[in-house]
Amino acid sequence: CCGFGGLFSVRYEPVAGAMARSRLEMFADSGVKRIISNDPGCIMHLRQHAGRLGLDLKIEHLVQLLAEAVKPNQTLDRAPAAADELPAGSLPTGGTGQAGEKTVVI
Repeated sequence: CCGFGGLFSVRYEPVAGAMARSRLEMFADSGVKRIISNDPGCIMHLRQHAGRLGLDLKIEHLVQLLAEAVKPNQTLDRAPAAADELPAGSLPTGGTGQAGEKTVVI
């Protein structure tokens, strides 16, 4: 949990902020450069605290990662059932993203 939790981050801002900071510092200390989340609230919360901490982290939505996986002018007859059905080389593997940057999906 990033600490956002809707009204939790408003009612318990010191706790919510501490939760975000601890996650961000843990990721930054382990070399992560990109955080992927499916929750817009988490993205907003983590971006806010990363900025306050001066951390150089990309915090993006899962759709942005998936959009990178689809090459320009590529069409799929159906949605892939699993990542291994996507075209080779389209998703980061081994915990690295673009140009070998370390990525974490939360």
